[in-house]
Amino acid sequence: MEVSDGLETNEKVIELGKDVAMQIAAMNPTFLDKSDVSQETLDKEKEIQLATLANDPKMASKPDKVKEGIVAGKLGKFYKENCLLQSRPLSRKIRSLWRSTWRRGQGSGRLHPDQGLLSL
Repeated sequence: MEVSDGLETNEKVIELGKDVAMQIAAMNPTFLDKSDVSQETLDKEKEIQLATLANDPKMASKPDKVKEGIVAGKLGKFYKENCLLQSRPLSRKIRSLWRSTWRRGQGSGRLHPDQGLLSL
């Protein structure tokens, strides 16, 4: 990540960098964002979830539409567990960073003082 001049020694930026690193280390994400997950991966995950439901005696009698809804919910959980930007941040500071940068589509990989990222 490129940091604007003068920010590389700013304590808040250094602390934020450590928080982001801890988030990544704690969850070990496979993908940055859910848009990075290939259709092949999604199809495989859906197949695994449908097979799991088929082997569950409680779910075997459920209509296919209900099973599809359950699988859709499980895919949401898959995103949260495997995609960094869909995960629940461990710290409030990281949540604020994601909202102000990546979630708004401004993720240029740069921190600028005028983006409000230092007023965490």
